[in-house]
Amino acid sequence: NIDNSIDIERTKELIELSKPLEFTFHRAFDVVSNPLNELKHLVELGIERVLTSGQKKTAIDGIEILKNLQEKSNDKIIVMPGSGITKLNYRKFEGFKEIHGSFKDGLPKIG
Repeated sequence: NIDNSIDIERTKELIELSKPLEFTFHRAFDVVSNPLNELKHLVELGIERVLTSGQKKTAIDGIEILKNLQEKSNDKIIVMPGSGITKLNYRKFEGFKEIHGSFKDGLPKIG
């Protein structure tokens, strides 16, 4: 929308068109004016997850906003950090259920 809020009606249409698949709201979330308020709208719409960099260029830069969003989500939506996550910094996101990364620099050694 012009006011940098989520277009609820269009998002409802997209959710319906995607059924029975899970719905991930992608990084358009990074330009909303009020992320905490918009997160509530996504929960109300029944969206499973939101992919976000925490309104910054990279998720590591937006880590504080990401943590705040996750805390406010009350486990009703998955906050999935994405953008710039690498094998060198992925551990900074250990409190998140899911992360998104291309890992162009190689995969991390887990375990």
